[in-house]
Amino acid sequence: MKADGNSEKALSMEMASMGYLVLVPELFGFGEAKRKDAPEGTDACASCSMLAPRLLNSGMNLVGIRVFEAMKTLDFAEKAFAIHSFGAYGISGGGQVCNYAGVLDDRIEAVMIAGYPNLYKYSILAMDHCICNYVPGQLEAGESHEITSLAAPKKLLTINGRKDPIFPLQGSVEAFQLLEAVYEMLGVPERYSHVLFDGGHENSVPDVCGWLRDNY
Repeated sequence: MKADGNSEKALSMEMASMGYLVLVPELFGFGEAKRKDAPEGTDACASCSMLAPRLLNSGMNLVGIRVFEAMKTLDFAEKAFAIHSFGAYGISGGGQVCNYAGVLDDRIEAVMIAGYPNLYKYSILAMDHCICNYVPGQLEAGESHEITSLAAPKKLLTINGRKDPIFPLQGSVEAFQLLEAVYEMLGVPERYSHVLFDGGHENSVPDVCGWLRDNY
């Protein structure tokens, strides 16, 4: 079976062909994990909009549940495959999950975030975004790239398309500069890489796999 282009399936299959065990959890609100009573054809953002208010009313939020699910996936992999160190990749909403999970879980030694690294003021606070991008009180913790920097000194790849309309170029450039400065200050500049590719809000399979080949 072959998947073409820069789809998530194409990237997963390319990673598997490189010899990695690839786990693709279907996080709450996506795919089959959307609301079961949602009308047929409901997309992920509409599903999020239906779920988020109910979670907020219960003192929870979508991001927290998704990060928890990602970390439980690592629990499963440890028990099932006796693997104790991991890399985490995500794009867009998946990048948001990696942004938090990469900081919170010490088992994740390589963090790869795509279609997400930016500043809130250029992205989720500058235009309409899916409700899942908003976490109560997250600005008190810092800007998006400041949260990402807490993963240091883990190996980190941040990657964005130059033409991404919802995580714009200027915000990505500023985020990359701050992250570069953090890793430089810690004396491990070689552990941080960033890529701006000629694309939009999408994966770049060659860049991600190239980084993996260079680092592992």
